[in-house]
Amino acid sequence: MEFNPFVPGFQGEVVFEDRKICAVNEHPHHRLGFTLAPYTGGLYSGTILGCSSVDELLRPVTRASVVSGVAGEKSVTLAPGESGKFGWLMYPANKDLRLYSSKPDGSSVQDLGPITGIAGDLVSFTTALTEDVETGDLLYLGDGCETAVVVLADTVPDSDKWKGCTAYVKGVFIGSCLIGLDSVARRDLNARVIPAGKTISGQPEQLVVI
Repeated sequence: MEFNPFVPGFQGEVVFEDRKICAVNEHPHHRLGFTLAPYTGGLYSGTILGCSSVDELLRPVTRASVVSGVAGEKSVTLAPGESGKFGWLMYPANKDLRLYSSKPDGSSVQDLGPITGIAGDLVSFTTALTEDVETGDLLYLGDGCETAVVVLADTVPDSDKWKGCTAYVKGVFIGSCLIGLDSVARRDLNARVIPAGKTISGQPEQLVVI
């Protein structure tokens, strides 16, 4: 039977519930309201989000490991199956969002400009590489979107307009249930603390991934 995963509850004989991403002690005040950018594709509960420094809208943290890339070329080969993460960037409305490459430690950053195409494991972009990229280097959506800040609480369908959402600013999460989690996102989330004076509870709030 076909059913709509964006509508929790009974649908005929099928019952759909949002994915359980919290390990312990989930409370309503752990969530706050945010605004998602349009044209991000449908996003499931547990998607890790970053905030653009350009328009201050949330978008999914989008990053993948590179297999190879040669200076002077306008493409890189990603690890098998990783290119699909960048599919939502192919919407025409996302034509100004910029890709970057770097070493895993954040050094050797190259601004590659907007994405231009995806063919198998090959991702193409506007600006040619200025130096070779090696196996284990990273390709990612930048300008703030690369830094994990919150975890999406509820599944949200795609939209051509800004859309409201709720996201966790505090909690303990099951890492295997989060979408977009890698070593960089884990570090960002575990390091994020909101000071007591800026929280509803009056206590410091922190995200922890286990």
